[in-house]
Amino acid sequence: NKSASFFPHKISHLTMATTLRRSKRERKQAQTIYADAEKAEEQGLSSVTPRKKRARRDPEEDDEEYHVDHDEEMDEENQEEGEENVVANNSEADDNDEEEEEDSEEEEEYTPVAKSKRPRSTSNKKKTPKRGRATKAKKLDSPDEGAETKTMPTIKKRAPARKTVQAALSAFSKRFLDKSETTQSSLVAALLTSHQVGQKEDGSGIKTKRKPRPNETPYTVGLIAAAKRVIEEHNEDPNAAQVSLYNLLFRSVGASYSSLFDPNKVDIETISDEEMTDHMGRVIEGMEATEADLVLLSADKPIGNAKTIIAVQEYQRIFREFWFQLAATALSDNTAHKEKPDRDSDEDDSDASDAGMASHQISQNYRFQLEMVREVVKRMMELSCLACMDIRAGTTVAVYQLAMAILEHTKELQGKLKTARRQLNVAKKSKMSRKEESLQQQVDSWTRLAEDLEGLVTETVMGVFIKRYKDTHPQPRAESMHAMTQFILIRPDLFLKNQFLKYLGWMLSDKSPIVREKAIAGLLAPFKAQNEKTKGSNIDVSLMSSIAEKFAKRLSECTVDSDVTVQERAMELMLAFSRSSLLDDVEDDEVWVDINARALAADTSPKVRRDALLFVLEQLEEFDEGTIESEANTVSQIDTIATWVAHTISRKETPFSKIPFDRVALVVSSLRASEEHLPLVSNYSAMLTALQQGGGSKSSRSQEVIQRHVLIEMLVASVEQEMSSLDLSGLEEVVDESMLAAQKAHDNSGRAKKKRKSGGSQEKLTTAILAKLPALLESYATETHLVRRLTALPMYFLPSVLGIQSQKKNFSELLEKISSLYRTSNDEKVLCNCVRAMTFFSKGDHTRSTEAFVVLKRDAASLCEDAMKHLEEKGDADDPEELANVELGLSESLKRLNILQKKWPVSSLVRGGHSFVEKLSVAISESIARDLNDRKFTDEGDDKVPEIWESLPKDIHLLVEESVVAGLSFLFSTTFWAYGEHLKTIDGEGGDGGVALVAMRDRLLKLLSLSFEMYVEEGQDIRQYHKSFSRRVQAHAINIACDLRNLFPKRFQNKADTALRACALSDDSHLIGGTVRFLRCQEQQLSSDEIPDLSRRLLLPIARGLCGNWMLGNRREAGAVLNHITGSGSEAADLVSAMSRALKKAEPVRLLEAHMACIRQGFDDWVEAEPEEPQDPSDEEEEEFEEADKAHKAKFELIEHQAKRLSASLGVGKLSDKSLKPALLGFVREGVRFAFSTDDPSGEENLFLGARLPFLNLLSKYLNWVRKDKNAVEMIRADFNQREADLRNHPDVKDVMEDDLQSIVDFRKAANLGTFLVEDDDEKTKDDASAASGSASYRSIVSKTSTQKSLSPLPEGEEDQEGSDVEEKSEGNSLAS
Repeated sequence: NKSASFFPHKISHLTMATTLRRSKRERKQAQTIYADAEKAEEQGLSSVTPRKKRARRDPEEDDEEYHVDHDEEMDEENQEEGEENVVANNSEADDNDEEEEEDSEEEEEYTPVAKSKRPRSTSNKKKTPKRGRATKAKKLDSPDEGAETKTMPTIKKRAPARKTVQAALSAFSKRFLDKSETTQSSLVAALLTSHQVGQKEDGSGIKTKRKPRPNETPYTVGLIAAAKRVIEEHNEDPNAAQVSLYNLLFRSVGASYSSLFDPNKVDIETISDEEMTDHMGRVIEGMEATEADLVLLSADKPIGNAKTIIAVQEYQRIFREFWFQLAATALSDNTAHKEKPDRDSDEDDSDASDAGMASHQISQNYRFQLEMVREVVKRMMELSCLACMDIRAGTTVAVYQLAMAILEHTKELQGKLKTARRQLNVAKKSKMSRKEESLQQQVDSWTRLAEDLEGLVTETVMGVFIKRYKDTHPQPRAESMHAMTQFILIRPDLFLKNQFLKYLGWMLSDKSPIVREKAIAGLLAPFKAQNEKTKGSNIDVSLMSSIAEKFAKRLSECTVDSDVTVQERAMELMLAFSRSSLLDDVEDDEVWVDINARALAADTSPKVRRDALLFVLEQLEEFDEGTIESEANTVSQIDTIATWVAHTISRKETPFSKIPFDRVALVVSSLRASEEHLPLVSNYSAMLTALQQGGGSKSSRSQEVIQRHVLIEMLVASVEQEMSSLDLSGLEEVVDESMLAAQKAHDNSGRAKKKRKSGGSQEKLTTAILAKLPALLESYATETHLVRRLTALPMYFLPSVLGIQSQKKNFSELLEKISSLYRTSNDEKVLCNCVRAMTFFSKGDHTRSTEAFVVLKRDAASLCEDAMKHLEEKGDADDPEELANVELGLSESLKRLNILQKKWPVSSLVRGGHSFVEKLSVAISESIARDLNDRKFTDEGDDKVPEIWESLPKDIHLLVEESVVAGLSFLFSTTFWAYGEHLKTIDGEGGDGGVALVAMRDRLLKLLSLSFEMYVEEGQDIRQYHKSFSRRVQAHAINIACDLRNLFPKRFQNKADTALRACALSDDSHLIGGTVRFLRCQEQQLSSDEIPDLSRRLLLPIARGLCGNWMLGNRREAGAVLNHITGSGSEAADLVSAMSRALKKAEPVRLLEAHMACIRQGFDDWVEAEPEEPQDPSDEEEEEFEEADKAHKAKFELIEHQAKRLSASLGVGKLSDKSLKPALLGFVREGVRFAFSTDDPSGEENLFLGARLPFLNLLSKYLNWVRKDKNAVEMIRADFNQREADLRNHPDVKDVMEDDLQSIVDFRKAANLGTFLVEDDDEKTKDDASAASGSASYRSIVSKTSTQKSLSPLPEGEEDQEGSDVEEKSEGNSLAS
């Protein structure tokens, strides 16, 4: 193995041009072949030095995952087209070994650069004991101290069907194989067609009956047949067989058939350096000429369509198996004789003679086959050090697969030796000399064979491993980690040692996530093999104790890796270490803290959280093995988990309102995902018992409160997750409708898992919770957060249980308690939950529904009486204190009535029905109108601020604000129910013909108009509560107005029903005007995220109104919303993008007009914001001007980005709607007209010449949709030339700024319009006929139809009905005209 003839042709001295294949379908940058084979030869197992501490490569360099499958598990993973590889940030290599030395024989291809670190966990770390003290685990960062970025795991799709794969292979073979390539002449052809060899054929086409081999694939039979042909060829002509294997590799990595080695011209053993250089040069040229989608084996991601990628990935599996079968078949021929059965010692001497002859035959033959395998390994090793990445990757795979087959054979030999030695001992005891002699020969022969094979792997193959595990490309590194894993599993007695395990530990710090994942998988594999209890497995994981201790810190950091797969593997490994007691001696508390905290991390996968929680439970005494299962122990375990969670999510300095109680649901999900601990979260009575017992005696008062919150969160989360896992499709009548609607929405989103039948779980939770919920509500009545969660439970009850006689008392107590909370609570969420519970009880199909309905009617009547009473008293209240009491009572009554009205029509619950509700609505409307009129600005007098803002205290204004908001919502809900009642009477008899409905709508419209009149300028000098009042009233008015526009859309103008026609909001200009005005004044707050959820509360209602009326929608209003596609945060961008998709589907051309309105408005704002240059400025003024000018330019860049985003929303690569193509031509021409115009829409003095030319830069973002249309380009060119000529002929053209003129040049270049030629006055090169011809040509190109008409599909004359305070109309600038 260490002879000087290790590489007979001295390939290490060759220099030849080779290239690396890139994913962009080309090969670049010639490199030099080098070889470090002699160095690898010298580095036997005994002389292997640890990996050099070396600097990492550039963290920005993307390493794509090698798509050759690394193990059999990859067969089950998604390998479809379009799946992206997760690329992680670089990490700095830790100090891996105390004895690590400098490696003086570093590879020439490696170029070190500066180090970098992969981001670590930013959470604070506190020391905590390893065992039994998980309750003092790491505290989570409070939300206000920084949120972690969520990393979503890669979704794995189902692998393609076998028929699909085989069809893809057949189709690829037809494209790939040369006409001269057959299964007999080309190994590539044999591999591509191996699936065509039947499972019951021996490779020659002869049908045979046999049992499938272990781990057999659909290709095994064909591959064994191909391997036998190679072996037979090697026996006759070794050079021809080796050339065939070389050609298999070259052909797989993309070499053309004509560039392969010719066995008649190439003798690998005796070839010279110059000849080898020439032959390899032709191979490289063939690789360069091959299309990227015809490459079977590459270190990079496969390229091509879906079928091509499937075929390539399947071939890579076949390629791996072929090399394994080649070595396995070659070695199995040495021991092809049938093994003698174990016999007693009284066997005759003739059997011993037969065994001796067989042993002698093996002794004569095995050396020849062993040398053949050794020669094949050596030839592949020669290529494994080439600079061409694809060749290096392919040979690395081949060498490792050969080594795995060799080790598998040594494992078989161990079994044979065990049997032979037992027979030898029997023969010695029986004094059977001849049999003893033959068996001794057999044992000696197999022992020498096993030693030789083991030496071939541990010395020769490991020489390749030492170089490839630190390769510059991630594929060989990952392949090396996978190979070491397989070596350990096959022969743990040889490789389950620290001298080999340390390589896996070192690569935990690799920059590529696939390498880190493979390294962790290698350390995890022995534990999996031990758990599976494989037959004959002799893995002792206790041998990994030193590795576990040494790399525990690095593994804990891997649990917060940037790649989720690495996190999952690392967490699973740490759990395995813990269960095997390999971490008992780890003294670094940060390791335990980091891992415990992952159980509550929101930025990782459920698998990581589950394993982290199991890791925590391993440390708790209550979960030790041998614990007796009982109700008391279950309560104790639940209480222990709650205690640990409470300690983890809270800190002394964390305010109670900032404690992330939502993390408790993650713990419940993890427990539900663990089959062992699932009963904990399904035992509702045990959780309720733990809640009633409270915290332990050692807990502080504050910790007891937090622990109670945790237990209630566990209870509610358990119920919610249990119900969401059930199939409720057949339970519409026995499940709360809001919960059912939420579940259907989740199911339609595509994230829902397979549902299961109830199995009595809903009945179980109803019985357990119903008995104790009233007492819990009484105990925690003052803790609003707990009451919110507890009042959410009744909607999950099973109605049939409520009607059971034994539950009558519990139900009555719960109903009265919920009713009491509804009448006394001020929290909106509690009130909503109470109303949902009471309406659910009243509608349920059970015997107690009547009782619940009576309580509901009683509460509704009481609230209506209180509201009327307060409305009557309000007019007579003069004293501020008395007025405050009245306003407080009125706001609380209206709030409760509003919430009830949304779930149940109040008219059906009170005496007088509709007449009483109408009377109440009129009173509420008059009160709101009076309050708004008293507080709005007037133009009379010098003091514009109404006196009431100063005469009344702040508290009264805040109460009025609540009353107005609740009253408007109540009036809208009342209108909604009246609309529903009217629809029932359209085709029948009765009803008032919609008179009441129209009256309700009109009252509401007047109140909305008054609400929008509360508008105040942002810079106005008024009190803060005045501004708050104005903002909230207007924001709520927008919500109501948009819903009202959806309830009575413009299309109702064509309804046959008189009332619906009267209700149609045909003129909604005042609503749109107020909406857009308020939206524009809130743009600064939207962009700065000053107010939480402002984008959802403000943009969502407007977007909803636009989507419901877009066929007749307002373009200017849509443009105001589209303006927030950039610059207003991710939530606003997502919301606007969703609206844009809906509008494009409904009416794409109108959406394009909205785009024009959006970018024009943005441009106008930018023009108005241009800073004025000071005259004779001071240094300070000059600096201020420069800052303002810089900000002004940055604003224009934002508008450009916005235009680019809007243009991209029209389609991906091509327009999503054909009607957009002609409209885009009109869009561009209108934009050109606007850019060259100087008219002022307000009717004031016109703008200076060229003031709008920068608008062309915005318009150019849409040119990619039209510049491929020659006719469109010609029309734009003619139009643009005419307008530019007018500009250049203008007497003031010299005043146009150079930057503005440059916009013209840039637009021409972007639109492929060519250069504008100006004819000198002294040159007359064109005759009159030519000029006339050109004029006629121009007139034939430019359409006589106006640009605006070509842009809009609407009938001419139809315009957006917009308020005067929203959009100024001028001749020629309306996109809709």
